[in-house]
Amino acid sequence: MHSVDLIMVGCGPSNLAVSVAIEEKKKHSNIKSSIILEKDSSVCWHRGMLFPEAQSQVSFLKDLVTQRDPTSKFSFLNFLHKTQRLDQFINLQTFNPFRKEISNYLQWVADNLKKTQVVYDFKVIDISPEIDNFGKIAGWRITSEKGEEYRAKKIIYGGGRDLNIPEVFANLSNEKVIHSVNYLSAVNQTDKQKIRNIAVVGGAQSSAEIYQSCLEQFPEAKVSMIMRSIGLVNYEGSQFTNTLFQNDYINTHFEKDDNIKAGVLKAMRTTNYAGVAPATLSGLYKFHYLQEMNGVKRAVMHTQCEIISAIEKTNGIAITWKDNISDKVCSETFDLVFLGTGFKNKTPALFKKLQNVLQIEKIKVTRKYRAILPCAEGVSLHLQGVNEETHGIADSLLSVLALRSREIVDD
Repeated sequence: MHSVDLIMVGCGPSNLAVSVAIEEKKKHSNIKSSIILEKDSSVCWHRGMLFPEAQSQVSFLKDLVTQRDPTSKFSFLNFLHKTQRLDQFINLQTFNPFRKEISNYLQWVADNLKKTQVVYDFKVIDISPEIDNFGKIAGWRITSEKGEEYRAKKIIYGGGRDLNIPEVFANLSNEKVIHSVNYLSAVNQTDKQKIRNIAVVGGAQSSAEIYQSCLEQFPEAKVSMIMRSIGLVNYEGSQFTNTLFQNDYINTHFEKDDNIKAGVLKAMRTTNYAGVAPATLSGLYKFHYLQEMNGVKRAVMHTQCEIISAIEKTNGIAITWKDNISDKVCSETFDLVFLGTGFKNKTPALFKKLQNVLQIEKIKVTRKYRAILPCAEGVSLHLQGVNEETHGIADSLLSVLALRSREIVDD
C-alpha cells in the first residue's frame, strides 16, 4: 500500500485546478506529496461527446487559473502560446474554444505538474475510512479495480457525478442502451450498416448533439428524439442570468433557505440543463426543413412524451410512451437507444460505504467544500462538483474552478 499526504480522485478540471493551486501556493504547505488517480489512460474532457466541431459554452477566461491569478503560467492563453496556437485562436474571434482544444489544454496542464503525480489507469472502486478507537476517521484507504491501494489523510473528490439512468432503462443491456458519456466509443464499435432505427432520449444539448451526430453517422437509419418538453429551446444565457454563475454568487446561494435554493435551481434549468446552443438548434431545424421539402422523413421528434416502459427483446429495445399532445400510447422497437439524461445531483455512490459506516443519510459540506464528518486531526474530505444544492448551479461547471481551488487548498 502506498501512502501520500493528499489523494485527488479524478483528473478532470476540478482536481487539475487544485493541483495548480498547490503548485503555485507561495506560503508553506503541509501537503508534501499529492497524487491524482485517473481511471483512463489520459486526460480527456467529455470523452464520449468530444465531437471535432463542438464548442464550449464557457469563456476561455474561466480556465483553471485566470480568475485566481491572471499571471499564472497554467492559463489557457499560455497553453495556446506554448503550443503555437495563439495567433490562430485570436483570429477565430471568439471567447468560446472548441471542446477538443480545452481537452488538450487539460492534458497539457497535467503533463506540466511538478508537485502532483497523475496515476493513470486507476479506476477507484472503493473509498474506506479508517476509524480509530474514538470513532473518528483517522485516514482513508482507496482501492482500484485491479486491487491496488493508496492511503492518505486528505482526499479531494473530483471524479464527476453518477450517471442519471431513468428507472425504465436501468436494467437493460448497456450495449443497446447507451448513456451520452459513452456515445463516441459505442458508435466506433458499432456495425453501422446493421442499424436501422435509433432513439435518442432527452431534450437538451447532449441529446441534440447525439441526434445530430446519429443522422450523420447512420445515414440509412431512422432517428427519433423522444422528450418531455414542448420542443428544443435556446439556452437562457443573458448577461443578467449569467451573474448566477459568478463566484460571488456562491456565498449568496449558500446562505439562503433550502426552499429558496431549490426554487432558484429549478428556475435556472434552462441556463444549463434544459437548453440547446443556438447553432445546434439552427442546424437541426434546417435538416428537418430540407427533409420535409424533399419528402423524406428520416428524422423525427416526439415532444411532450412520457416514457412508460422499455423492454429488451431479441430484435432491440421496445419503448412505449404516452404522447401528451394526442393522448395516445405509442410503441416502437429500436436497435439502439442513446440517453441524454444527464447526471445525478447528489453525493456519488462511491461514498455509500462511508455513509453506512457513519450511519448518516447524507454527507453535508461546509462553504469551503469540506465534508462535515467526525475526522481526526489532519484528516479531511473535500467534494467538488456534487454540491449544486448548497453552492449553486455553477458547482459542476468550469465557471468556479479557479477560486474554488484556492478555497479548498487554503482550507
